Amino acid sequence: MGSSPQQSVPGPSQESPVHRKSLRGCLVCRSRKVRCDRSLPACRNCSRLGVTCPGYDERCESASREQILKSAQHIFREAGVEKRRVGSCEECRTTKSRCSRTRPSCTRCTSRRLSCVYQGQGNPGQGQHRTGSQRPHIQAGSGQGTATSSSPQLEYDMAGVFDVHDFGLEYCRLFSETLPEEPALRNLLVDTYFSRVQPLKMLSFIHKPTFMHAMDRATIIQDYGEPMLYVICALGARVIFYDKMQSMPVRRGIEQPIPGEAWAERARKEVLSEVHLPTVQHIMTMLLLCEYGSRADQSSLVFVLIGISFRCIRLLGLDTPKSTEAPQTQACDALASEIEKRIVWACYLFDTLAASGVDANSSWFGRYPKLPLPCPEREFLARCPSSPALFLGDFEDAERLGSIVCRLDLSSLLLVLVRLRDQVLRLIRTPPHPDISLWDPSSEFMTIIRKLDIFSQKIPEAFTLTDLNIYLLKDQRILGAVFELHRYLHAVYFDLTRVSLPGFTFPLAAGLRDAPPEFKRRCQDLCRTHAIAMSNLARQGFSHAPVAFDDVFCTAAMFEAAKIQIIYSSTVDNSVQSVEETKRNVRTALKLAQQLQVAQQEANPYIRLIIPLCMVFGLRDIAEEWRQHLQSSPDNTPEVTGSADIDHLSQIATFRRARNQLRQHQLSTSPSTTLSSGHRHSIVTASSRAGVEARSPDIDSAPSLTMQQQPLIYQGADAMHLAVGTALELGLGPSDALEPNIHMLDQASLSEFIMAADDLGEYLTWDITGSSEVPPWSSVGWLEEPPG
Repeated sequence: MGSSPQQSVPGPSQESPVHRKSLRGCLVCRSRKVRCDRSLPACRNCSRLGVTCPGYDERCESASREQILKSAQHIFREAGVEKRRVGSCEECRTTKSRCSRTRPSCTRCTSRRLSCVYQGQGNPGQGQHRTGSQRPHIQAGSGQGTATSSSPQLEYDMAGVFDVHDFGLEYCRLFSETLPEEPALRNLLVDTYFSRVQPLKMLSFIHKPTFMHAMDRATIIQDYGEPMLYVICALGARVIFYDKMQSMPVRRGIEQPIPGEAWAERARKEVLSEVHLPTVQHIMTMLLLCEYGSRADQSSLVFVLIGISFRCIRLLGLDTPKSTEAPQTQACDALASEIEKRIVWACYLFDTLAASGVDANSSWFGRYPKLPLPCPEREFLARCPSSPALFLGDFEDAERLGSIVCRLDLSSLLLVLVRLRDQVLRLIRTPPHPDISLWDPSSEFMTIIRKLDIFSQKIPEAFTLTDLNIYLLKDQRILGAVFELHRYLHAVYFDLTRVSLPGFTFPLAAGLRDAPPEFKRRCQDLCRTHAIAMSNLARQGFSHAPVAFDDVFCTAAMFEAAKIQIIYSSTVDNSVQSVEETKRNVRTALKLAQQLQVAQQEANPYIRLIIPLCMVFGLRDIAEEWRQHLQSSPDNTPEVTGSADIDHLSQIATFRRARNQLRQHQLSTSPSTTLSSGHRHSIVTASSRAGVEARSPDIDSAPSLTMQQQPLIYQGADAMHLAVGTALELGLGPSDALEPNIHMLDQASLSEFIMAADDLGEYLTWDITGSSEVPPWSSVGWLEEPPG
């Protein structure tokens, strides 16, 4: 129908009954079929929705309905807002209830856990899965985040996990490519980071008051850079998501991206594109990406970023002590200088944890920054560092240690322990000194133990985990960091003294072969004492979860403690009291793994570590308890690891895990991957059926063979393990494989358990820190994580 030319920007004041119907509102309102108020400069509907109003261009009047919807969808996508669709879902339509019409699941269906299906989605029976198909999926267990098309049975509707009002907004905002514009949600993400992530691992190099002030002034991008804001929000979103998942009574496998993954990926791309001209903000962002990568099992990313961060620090001269300047200049630059120091110490901490005592994998090569330790947090927040400078070298003298430790702040205490742990991991990988016995008071072994004793006695009262202190630490938002501190203390103790136990065949263990029996027993008891303390720490943390388990080191340390107790109670003291206490603590370890395991369809490396040891070393009842939760799966068995030519690092150490991830990525993109995996499996199966006596007597002589090809055999308890692995190769169920030989565990003697520990030496020296890969001895295919 014809119409006269219209004004390009009609306003509310122009409305009158004589206006023709051809006058239109903005494109967004037209796509939603709602009345537009046509106010300037943007309509109120668009402002309320949080999208940019496209205006009232008359050229849009002739656009088709399809073009309007497409343009509106683009506007909503750019704003990171989920567009409501016309039409109620089937459930709300049937019950004649008001539907929010949000995709993939409406508010009513989400809150009531109903299957939300919209017209045009196909079979209603599949609607519950299809609602989640609006976003990309990732392969379970993949650290690369590659998009894939999952089967409907494996998809998981992440929008159905949360009530849409958990954040006062729709949960799908956390999956957008850009950060949410809503101040409430963005502040929640940032505050979660500062309260739950920054206190850990020396990440407190961001001055929170300055950062929040920049957010309020809308200068955060100019002051800190967009990549840093993205990775901070990504860490906050990940913590929020995992807290919610752990609070759910029933958890299912995760097939879709974790909230914030897209933000972390964007931060990585942007910061690496500018790293050739590094700034302090770039280094901060890379260190935060290291923390994100350690939580997301991106070991290769962590390993590479640590090295880049170190080079950038050297290039900018941040690790060089500052020369004396004029007092007024010092006052102006005190905050900037303190931030730079903290950046260097954070890089040192990440590098030390990733290197695991191996010089070739470290950027610091056993050295440490010659900079003052971080000032107390209260002085940092007040922007006036005034305490006397302390250096890490001051703690090399055990006699001075006690007078200094009691004056340290939390971050400095952690750095002292990290330095001691680095010394321990290097020491146990070094052959004993030919002229100095380990039990000599002047030996490095005894010196470190003496330092640890002094440290544990002099920890400031404010950082002890008493009932009253826990409430104070919660109020200060550092409870997770204090739990982290105590875990490191106990871990340094048993990392050093575990060489006294059978099976922990580090090079230093040779120095205890001729040690006095009473000294060796004291070392074994000291190792077990701190392993038990680690278990008690986990039980104490259950009452304050999830904050008490914020650090990713907690599970690895807990399971190393459980492994030590299993070996101790079977090879050193197998009294009833010792065995019962070990059983209790092993159950605590399994409970912790089950509580912290969110992605139930991914293999739980910690449960897969403990159950085989329980089977071999006489804890049959625990293996029986967990067997009903485990399911059979055709897992590929990892190679035997931990030999001297790879620095006693196992497949799950950060460096080896990074190499494995890189190799898997190369294979997935290489044409050579067309080799039939089924053919390889048939060879392994045929080898197992032909007989196990073809095994080489030396495991290290053929490290590339799988455990099905090279089963660990010894007379006694391990015959049960061999029978289980062989039976599963022949297609028998786990119970069929376990029952005929289960009584061998009861008949195994102390000497046989010691022999078993020695045979599994490379497995026991396996370093689980910083990885989620299955252990190198897990050929029992039915060892899987418990559901829910």
